[in-house]
Amino acid sequence: ALHAMKSAHGRRGEELPLLSSTEISSDDVDVFSAASSADTIRIGNKNEQQAHPLKRPTAAATNGTAPTNDDNNTNSEHHHHGTGTVLETALNSAKTCLGTGTLALPYAASQGGYLFNVLGLILISLWNLWSVNRLIHCGELVRELYGAQIQNHQHQQHPQGHHARHESRTSRHRRTGSSMRKLFRGMITDANIIDDEVQWSEENVLAEHHCPPEGTSTYGRVAWYALGPIGLHIMDVALLVLLLGVVVAYEDAIISFVSLTPVTTGSAALDSLATVLIIAPLTCVEDLHFLSKTSALGIFIIFISFAVIFASGLIENRLSGIWDVSWDDMWPNSLTGACNWFGVTVFGFGAVPITFNLMESMQDPRGMPRATEIALWIVGCTYAIIGNGIGILFKPSVPEFKSDVLQELPDSSWIPTMIRVSMSLVLTITAPILLVPCAEIIEGKLRMVDLEHKPQYRILIRFGMCFFCASVAFIIPSFVHIISFIGAFCVVLTSFVFPPLLHLALLRKKMSETEGVRLFKRSDKELGRFAKKQDETERYWRRTLQVDAVLLLLGTILSLLASVVTFLDLIRAS
Repeated sequence: ALHAMKSAHGRRGEELPLLSSTEISSDDVDVFSAASSADTIRIGNKNEQQAHPLKRPTAAATNGTAPTNDDNNTNSEHHHHGTGTVLETALNSAKTCLGTGTLALPYAASQGGYLFNVLGLILISLWNLWSVNRLIHCGELVRELYGAQIQNHQHQQHPQGHHARHESRTSRHRRTGSSMRKLFRGMITDANIIDDEVQWSEENVLAEHHCPPEGTSTYGRVAWYALGPIGLHIMDVALLVLLLGVVVAYEDAIISFVSLTPVTTGSAALDSLATVLIIAPLTCVEDLHFLSKTSALGIFIIFISFAVIFASGLIENRLSGIWDVSWDDMWPNSLTGACNWFGVTVFGFGAVPITFNLMESMQDPRGMPRATEIALWIVGCTYAIIGNGIGILFKPSVPEFKSDVLQELPDSSWIPTMIRVSMSLVLTITAPILLVPCAEIIEGKLRMVDLEHKPQYRILIRFGMCFFCASVAFIIPSFVHIISFIGAFCVVLTSFVFPPLLHLALLRKKMSETEGVRLFKRSDKELGRFAKKQDETERYWRRTLQVDAVLLLLGTILSLLASVVTFLDLIRAS
């Protein structure tokens, strides 16, 4: 770690300003390289070892050997990253954003106005890019502030060498007679083993108190080190509400899609119950990898859906909608319309919460800012074409969209029917992938229940969550209003509020740690040069704190305002 810090920060004794997103080396991104040897991703109730640069056990810890201090030994300093390139990471990020929420983009453009929609997409894209860079900086600050603590925690998880100390303590008694030596050595060894085990147990308890729990995501670890356990709990609650809200939106979409097809039961309640009977058992399956392969199918169905929608609009209205657009259609007609646009649009940008996941999949994590920039350009342009294009194309027949775009397709044609059935199938298969992390968050909080030996409680939790989501979807049958509220509340918190908040907390810790620290040089000239650089660093940090504070305040105000307005509109729609 010291070798990486020297190579990243220049000569000994110098300190540079906080690294920009383009100056981070692959070693600097290794924030949690010694965080945990058993860090896992939970997929389908099954722990799988996650190989990525941010949380990786060192070879020394794994093999039980002492690390070498040879700076020329590049193998000891090498970090294994993923295999993704910048373009592949950008496409993965774009595919994550281009999901079912795109069906509500014409509604958002109609509510917010077409010119306002384009300008807003540009601003939200830039805001997402800024938040991603802030999270990258948070990772660098955690490495600088808590690198030694994280490494000590990993060593305490692998105490292979503590028994070797027992033999060294008794080696000085080897001159005693053989019988007495064996007896004396046995007594001393047993006492030393007990002392060492007690000492190691106490150190382990202290480390567990100062380190996040095992299995915590990288985003959660950053929240832990920035704000303590309360930060991780807040993050868990926000992600829980976000994922449950997305599942409720999926249930709403399934019910509305199926109601216009021959496969409906004729009752919204029975359709909702049928989805529960399909989704709930899938959440209890041991391995859900086969479901995750349907993402490509979902993207293909969405692409076909919009192709059919554009073709239907051209056949029905041709290009007459262009001449029907007035100046009033360029801007929001009310505060409710602007907040609904904001919620739906923010919901469609999911680049910030998955920043660390995408970095961990890259061959060179230094390209993450560039990959995010490419992805946001793709997503922003696509959203502008879908929202404004369909809104203007259907303007003569649909003056204002009130729901998702599939509701505007004809009911009698077999092509729209196949699209609705296909979308319902994809959403039904995708919902369990989102519900399993929700269930694991709740199960992690229920420490008093032994879920490992009582699986019936785990099944009860997952079936209960499915019934809860289906009930909310039945009571509030409005897909666009739900994702608007979830976007304004949860997505804004995880994308625009948490990044500056975490960065503020970590940067203030960094400043307090380096406050008053000065290194004495050999000459006054060198001392003056160092003091000047130190002042530049402190000015840069103060400017960064000011920007973080302004954007944190802006994100908090927008989240509160949009959440209240969209929630009231959601209640009226129900």
